[in-house]
Amino acid sequence: LEHLPSPSKALEKAYALLKEGGQLIIIVPDFSGIEFRLFKEYCYGLQVPNHLNHFTPSTIRKYCEKYGFKVEKIIHHKFDRDFVASAQYMRDDGLNKWLAPVLSNKLFRKTILKAVVILLSYLGMTSRMTVWVKKDG
Repeated sequence: LEHLPSPSKALEKAYALLKEGGQLIIIVPDFSGIEFRLFKEYCYGLQVPNHLNHFTPSTIRKYCEKYGFKVEKIIHHKFDRDFVASAQYMRDDGLNKWLAPVLSNKLFRKTILKAVVILLSYLGMTSRMTVWVKKDG
């Protein structure tokens, strides 16, 4: 949905194509995730100009409900890549040159960063989410 010029049209069409009780699984960046707040314009999830739209749990819920879907659950991913890639973007721009090597360090990444990201995902704070919606009639 973040790549489409009209997420509304896509959701409307998906709703029309699904049978009653049918499910749709949507994976999108969460613009309210901690990576966006920490890295701002360097956040990997922005991916401008590829991402035309940005969502939060609240906005994706409103979009889906507007087109008749019932949101069953939203989970946040446990990917550490967004932290690492965002830090690399900063480094490439001449900022925070120490952060990318620390986050990219295999031992740090597989222990400390992974544990932090798992905790953040359970708290609903990471920058990628999967949304399960159902067509209710």
